[in-house]
Amino acid sequence: MKSYETFVDDFLSIVINTFDPEKIYDAMMDFFKRLLAPAGLLLTLNTQAGRAYHTVRAFGCITYEKNSCTPSEDIKRYLSSSGMFLPISETSAELSLLTPKQRQWLIDQHVSAIVTLKYQRAIIGFLFIVPGNPLPFSKEQLFILQKLCYYSAFVLRNANLYQNAYRASIMDDLTSLYNRKYALEYITDCCNRRQPITLILMNIDDFRLYNELYGAIEADNLIRLCAHAILQELTPIDIGFRY
Repeated sequence: MKSYETFVDDFLSIVINTFDPEKIYDAMMDFFKRLLAPAGLLLTLNTQAGRAYHTVRAFGCITYEKNSCTPSEDIKRYLSSSGMFLPISETSAELSLLTPKQRQWLIDQHVSAIVTLKYQRAIIGFLFIVPGNPLPFSKEQLFILQKLCYYSAFVLRNANLYQNAYRASIMDDLTSLYNRKYALEYITDCCNRRQPITLILMNIDDFRLYNELYGAIEADNLIRLCAHAILQELTPIDIGFRY
């Protein structure tokens, strides 16, 4: 394996040049596999501001069901105040902090360690490791793993902030439809790529009169109702704008 400095530098050269979470996930899994030579890996992340952790990448022999691989609140509290690497065996005292279903899943999948991805003290993700051989990981492997997880949490946080800022810049606050600026960009891009599109333009009849009669608040409510009706009818290949 390459030296510690070269290995981590190679990882950073990829992840610091993108704000695309999917590319960051791919790089993480690639380097985790090269570092650990595992039989299986499962990467779960809290991709939104809630408590749910979603599987973003899986590799090898590991299988999972929804919620079975989400650690309990007790073990999350334990891990947030302890180290980032938690060895797992059938006799591990920490298993008592999990639900029976979660304990059984770890045992059935032969998970030997849970690794936390932390941003400051907040746990943003978990890496479950199924070892490729019975030998324990070396101190150097664990040191590099810690660095990879530290930098991963940092770049994912930045990517999330960028995605949120970009999403806010192209969304209309009132309706949750895309805004006029993005509509023009989207149509221009389709034209440049010579991609055929169908445009449906709609207007609210006598909206100015409605606004004068009932006021701005009610007028905004009407716009929201219309936008909601449009959003309900959009298919996965449709896109809606407030033009």
